[in-house]
Amino acid sequence: MMLASPLKPREFCVCLTGDLSQMAKSKLVADLLQNWWLRHKTSAGTWLSLWLVSLPIALLLQVWAIQNTYLSPGFAALNPSVTVTQIVHQQGTAPSPLASYLVKEFKQRAQLTVVYEKMRWLKWSEADQEHEVAASFISGGFNALGVKPALGSFVAMEFPAADTQLQVAISYQFWTSHFQQKNVIGHTLMLNGKLALIAAVMPERFVSFRSEQHADLVVPFSFLPLLGLADADQLSPDVFSYLLHNSPLSPQLAQLEVELKNEALLFDDESFTTSAAFGMSVRQFETIKARLGLLSQLFMGLLVFSLLAFTSHIASASDKRLNEMSLRKMLGATSAQLGYQRHLEMLIILSLVLVFSLLLFWPCASLLGLMLPDIPATEFELSAAKLRVLLQLLLVVSLVISLILYAQHRWTQHSLGRGATVSKAEKMQTFVLLAALFVLSSGALTYSSQLLLQQWRYSQLDRGYNTEQLSIVTFDFPKFGGTYFVNKLPSLLISNLMATAEIQQAALTSTPVLHPAASYVTFYTSTGAALTGRNNAQVLTNHISPNYFELMGIELLQGESLNWDNYWQVVISESLWQQHFKDIPLSQAQITQTMNDGERRAIQVVGVAKDIHRINPDDPVTPIVYRVTPTITGQEFIVLKSTASVEPLQQLVQQELSKLDTTLQNPKVISVSDLIRQQQAPQLALLSTSLVLTLVVLVSSLLFCLNAVSLLTRKSARELALRLTLGARRRQLVLKELFTLSVIYLPLVLSTALALPDWFTRLDRIISNSAIYLLFIGFNLIFLLFILVVLYLSVRKIKHQSWQYLQ
Repeated sequence: MMLASPLKPREFCVCLTGDLSQMAKSKLVADLLQNWWLRHKTSAGTWLSLWLVSLPIALLLQVWAIQNTYLSPGFAALNPSVTVTQIVHQQGTAPSPLASYLVKEFKQRAQLTVVYEKMRWLKWSEADQEHEVAASFISGGFNALGVKPALGSFVAMEFPAADTQLQVAISYQFWTSHFQQKNVIGHTLMLNGKLALIAAVMPERFVSFRSEQHADLVVPFSFLPLLGLADADQLSPDVFSYLLHNSPLSPQLAQLEVELKNEALLFDDESFTTSAAFGMSVRQFETIKARLGLLSQLFMGLLVFSLLAFTSHIASASDKRLNEMSLRKMLGATSAQLGYQRHLEMLIILSLVLVFSLLLFWPCASLLGLMLPDIPATEFELSAAKLRVLLQLLLVVSLVISLILYAQHRWTQHSLGRGATVSKAEKMQTFVLLAALFVLSSGALTYSSQLLLQQWRYSQLDRGYNTEQLSIVTFDFPKFGGTYFVNKLPSLLISNLMATAEIQQAALTSTPVLHPAASYVTFYTSTGAALTGRNNAQVLTNHISPNYFELMGIELLQGESLNWDNYWQVVISESLWQQHFKDIPLSQAQITQTMNDGERRAIQVVGVAKDIHRINPDDPVTPIVYRVTPTITGQEFIVLKSTASVEPLQQLVQQELSKLDTTLQNPKVISVSDLIRQQQAPQLALLSTSLVLTLVVLVSSLLFCLNAVSLLTRKSARELALRLTLGARRRQLVLKELFTLSVIYLPLVLSTALALPDWFTRLDRIISNSAIYLLFIGFNLIFLLFILVVLYLSVRKIKHQSWQYLQ
């Protein structure tokens, strides 16, 4: 049987009595849904709480989607049947790909397959035309990586020998645009003057083995020397090496290191490090992973706060809710029937959270793009994996909300009569919420303080060069080399630029700061040792004009700068000097370079420059050889020191270039300060996000404290007024309530403080654990003092108006 009792206009109370037929149950569900809607449709608190719970869920879903795609082989449309791990051969402080001579050792000793990968441009000759095509070079392992061709087969491309027929795979997009999806298997391409057979077409979703790059062709790595792109035994730092394995890797690598060092195949200062990075460097991977981890922690904190806000909303509206439930019980509704209503309302809440989370998912992609400006947001695809994660989050939320509603029903008692005071359960509920919110606020403040200190420390790091009034001119980078002759063009270009009134200084460089462009040259010491490590002689080489050090403010620790007239002199960085030449005079320091005819040419070291942090100020220093540029090849950059803005500088450079016959095309000017701002944008975005969320949590906690204490004292106003009239002191009443709160608050503070160092592991530890404890506990003591003041003011107000409450 159903009874409807009016509460307000257009709102009614559905009362359940006795057994219900199927039709009556359907009508009951409809009535309960309508009742819920009428009760909550104008409740701003209800809708705000639901949106607050949905927002962190949508944000977490976006973060985890990026982690599962951008930071995994999934971005390359790979579905590996084995574990893919990037391995770095650490030689002292210099990281490099796994040395080629170790590939056979890894295979024989540990059954580990090594795969190399690299990106290069190739020249595709078609009829009388030449095209530039991007090629991804990879050793093999297509089957293990889960790559299935759209056409053809990868069998001939699995770890082929360098002296076999050159076979390649073309991308699906290349196949569509150039061959209109015709059967091209067995057709030939002329690449860098070599004939290549098309063995396969890559799957449609494949873009590249490198993140944020595209590949027109996939070529076996062993054919790099055949195409004139590399020495088979020298792996440049832009090569990534991967291990394909099924069993845990750490024990195998540890055993391998011991065996190889015992057999003198590894030196004592050499080691192997591994990472889950795929398609990007380990440094980039760890940086992005740390940022996403920080965001996950922030959004989990926001989710906890949202659930607490939802709880506080339930607590603030508990009077009306308990009135309704008490009335229904008095009219004959059983506990089971009231439980049925609560379950239905829970289903409504979860359904709304699900809908709101899906509605917020796409806007959150744009929001996350502002927080992570260097990471592409994931596309809005309701894949099974994303829905599974969403349902898991909703399950957690449903459990929490169920516990909240159960606690509200089970322990909060209510009377429909007048003169009721606050029950112990209601008081405990409010104090628990207060403690949780203030502990969360203190944790957020401690976290933001740590982030602020980290950002301040980052801004204080010395890059090793000046950044004031500097601009870098970039050009269209030539993808292929050519034949060039030594001439006066570099010095003439610099002289012409410095002759203008707007430019104080100008210099040439092939490896500018804050830019990924880099070139490597093979150098050895006079004794034949590889310059950067025992197994790799390729050194980052910066071809410059002689005034480069003066313009950049890079200190010369020894010797002198370069000059235009002698190409066979170099300046080396401090780290190279310390590694090879620190025990000999500068005049005796020489390095050698192997020429195309096989002759090894001696090069004199004339100076030692201070190490610089070329990209990030917290990166390890990179050993560099500085060499004068003998001509302009199109791979140069210009560094300008000027107070002029970007637009006039660009016009000026274009004007001066038009007077000379150079290969530099399409100049673009960007200031170094803008590059630094772009570099710091992700850190500042994370810091801003943390500060905004901390401010939201802090203000909300303070407002809830004011509202909750006011509600408690108002509901107990008659009792408090009577006690004050009978002689009780305000201090006694306030300290009594504060003691009850402290019994809940202090254990929560101490237990949370012990866990803080583990929660802050993703941050660079700037302050000690004891300082973190003191900071966190200090914030909580300030909040406790705030509660004391609010309680005192509320009780004092009741004392002054006690005659009103006792009428």
